Amino acid sequence: MKVLLDIEDSKAPFVIELLKNLTFVKAKLFNEEKEHLIAEIKRQSKTSD
Repeated sequence: MKVLLDIEDSKAPFVIELLKNLTFVKAKLFNEEKEHLIAEIKRQSKTSD
């Protein structure tokens, strides 16, 4: 299962550390810039098909 969380910037370090300490959770950080880039790449790849 994948879950996307929207966390206040000031609370993010705590939540990330908490998640990293759970052996059954894989945590990845995405910032908005990276999200926009990924969305644009996906949009472009659909357009070129």
